Amino acid sequence: MEKFFAAGVGRTLGIVGAVALTTAGLVACSSPPNENPSPCNDQTPQDTAFAKYLDAGEIPTTGDEPFRFEVTDNHYDACDHISWLGLTGTTQPEGEEDTSGFVVFFQDGDLVTDPRPVQMGSAPFVDRNDADDQAIVQFSHYAPPGEATTTELREEIFNYVDGKIEVEDEAAYEDYAQGRNQLVMQAGEVCSVESEDPGESGDAAGAGAAAC
Repeated sequence: MEKFFAAGVGRTLGIVGAVALTTAGLVACSSPPNENPSPCNDQTPQDTAFAKYLDAGEIPTTGDEPFRFEVTDNHYDACDHISWLGLTGTTQPEGEEDTSGFVVFFQDGDLVTDPRPVQMGSAPFVDRNDADDQAIVQFSHYAPPGEATTTELREEIFNYVDGKIEVEDEAAYEDYAQGRNQLVMQAGEVCSVESEDPGESGDAAGAGAAAC
């Protein structure tokens, strides 16, 4: 009886251990596998060059007004070649607000600034393939003030090619961008400056951050 009980407990613990290992693997990275060797599981958009725009709540554009936004679709994953944030907000002055959207892409966790995200109707939808090398963005046509509104639905395809994200039909993308705002963002490392001299001035620390 004791041997039977011990064997039963051993099998139960073995099953629990296997489930725990499987669960841990899923939590670590539930995205399609890729060749990105850098640690990525704990990164968030706040760890990227996009952090300053999150903190400010607005992004400069090619127009006269910034895009004041909130994140409504968070698919950021530094483990993936292609991940993204869906933004909803407005580029219109106070009192003349309307709603529009942008999709901001990240490549292997890093902010993508080229091609520049273009203004779309609110709530664009992104569908990435299982191979993690293509994303299809479906969105409604955004009509800026003065342009006739339309119910036209559009689609743009973005591909991960040779270590970068490219729009498949660049001519069509640029044609749609005419007369619409595009986001003007700067990519770069997020750095913290550690001074060995407690008396180091703020200007010197700022210079160190800029150099990084």
